[in-house]
Amino acid sequence: MYTTLFESSYSGAPSIRDMIFDHPEDPEVYNLKGTFLWGKNVKVTVNIDIQKPTGGNFTAYFPKGKWYDYEGH
Repeated sequence: MYTTLFESSYSGAPSIRDMIFDHPEDPEVYNLKGTFLWGKNVKVTVNIDIQKPTGGNFTAYFPKGKWYDYEGH
């Protein structure tokens, strides 16, 4: 978090930003809702869907790049 806030104060880039900010070449990110980046390295996708039962499947879009699962390391 410190590094992200430092980058923001140094470059003017927002700390919390829409996916379009870092992936403008990917047309899929233009229609995403409930997804944002915290800096360049942490992607957050909100899973609030009252239509799906608890324990249902959830899918999230990831642009091309190297991504890591926070819980799976």
